[in-house]
Parts: sequence; C-alpha cells; structure tokens
Amino acid sequence: LILTKSGRVFPKDNDDWKLAFGSVKSKLSKFASEGYKIVILTNQAGIGRGRTNINEFKTKIENIVRDLNVPVQVFIATSNSIYRKPAPGMWIFLETKKNDGIKIDMSRSFYVGDAAGRIANWCPGKKKDFSFADRLLALNLNLQYYTPEEHFCNERPGKFTLPMFNPAALDEDGLLADGDIAKKSQEVVILVGCPGSGKTHIALRHLVPAGYVHVNRDSLGSWQKCVLNMESAVAAGRSVVVDNTNPDRESRRRFVERARVPCRCLVMTTSIEN
Repeated sequence: LILTKSGRVFPKDNDDWKLAFGSVKSKLSKFASEGYKIVILTNQAGIGRGRTNINEFKTKIENIVRDLNVPVQVFIATSNSIYRKPAPGMWIFLETKKNDGIKIDMSRSFYVGDAAGRIANWCPGKKKDFSFADRLLALNLNLQYYTPEEHFCNERPGKFTLPMFNPAALDEDGLLADGDIAKKSQEVVILVGCPGSGKTHIALRHLVPAGYVHVNRDSLGSWQKCVLNMESAVAAGRSVVVDNTNPDRESRRRFVERARVPCRCLVMTTSIEN
C-alpha cells in the first residue's frame, strides 16, 4: 500500500510514507463497495524491541487509513512469534476471533504483499526484495497471491526465488529415524545437532513421553549441571535424553564416561535450508 518518501527500504520515521501507486485508493474503494473486507497484516518487530514507539506507529496507521478512506482492519506482529509473517498467526486470529463469526470465503480472498522474494532486476533497475515472507504466508494459507505491481498496476509477475526447503513437500509418514527412537531398556540418549535442527522436538515429542528425563543446558545453565542431573536420573533407574548441541567428542564424552548405562547418539541430519 505504501512506499517510503525517502526512497529507503525501511522508513526513517513514522511520517516517511506515501501511497505506492495512484490506483491504490480507487482499487480499494472498488473492493470495499463489492463487500470485501480489507485487512492489513504487518510485521513490526521494532515495536517489540523498543525501537519503534507504538503510539506513534498507531498514529501512522490511522493517517494511512484516513487517506485510503475505506474501512480497514489492522493486525500488527510485534515479536518473533506465531503471529509474525510468514507464520499464519495473524490470519488465524482474524479468522477465529476477529471476523464476527463470519466464515472467510478463501476462494474469493487474496493476499497482496511486496515481500515476494523477487530477484535483483526482476524489473530493470529494481533491487531484489528484502524478504519472501508475504509470498510464503500466502502459500501457507493457500491464498491467491499478488505483488503490489501485479495487483494495482496489472504488471506481469517478476522472477522470484523461494527457500530451498519446502515443509509442505515432506512425507508426514516418512521414516523419522533408523530404528526405534525410544528403547525399553535403561539408557542415555545424546542428541547431536545445531540449534534449530529439531533436537528438543524429538526429546519432548518422542522420548519424554516414553519416560526419559529431559536434560537441557538452556534450562540448567551449564554442562556440569547437565551431567549431575543425568547421574541423578540414572541412579534412580531412569533413562535420560541429553538435549544439547554436543558437537564434538569432548562434549559427548562428558556424558558417556559418567553414564554407567548404555549410551546412544541421535544425530540430526537437518540441513541449513531446513
């Protein structure tokens, strides 16, 4: 809907905006007259970090809506959570809590956003998009998607890229691991993998429900405390899952040498794209 008056990618202040195209008002007015609900979904992490004053940003939104002169509902994601695009939280909140119980007609709804993943020179002289969050949100919701140029100016789609990893392409019934994740006999399972690779998911989804004690440095604060907690649980006859990155032999040896029961490593094969 808007661009910066300064020409910068991100605004220098809350007055640094202008309507993106001359057709914005007329197009939105037409859709409003046809019974469409106009909704703005915007990521504003600066508010959560204290860099953007929320009252000043509200004033900016009010000024934009006043200029558009159509009814608009606005949702703002202020932190890195399920509400931040491309996660569907804002849409789900709209659908379940803020639409007066009216079922959204997904076949007639569509989404317009400029974070489209377009490459440099998608149009001669144009920079690459700063993100593909809007296009991914539309994919997550199975919504028809347009860039602002496509929707407001009837331009042809520009070339774009998507992340190499597409979670929708995963086989939900595929093999999760070679062999059983949880064992009936007492043991210590040492998870190995980079942050975000799925270690805690495996621990809490598959091992803790099977009776394993969850040992994690993030919650305990040091590897020494992790070792002590492992030893206490093993002495009590429990199996243990050590949910740390454990990237090298030394970090794993700390647990193996003091476990006093069989140890097993589960290595996350998650790629950087994942």
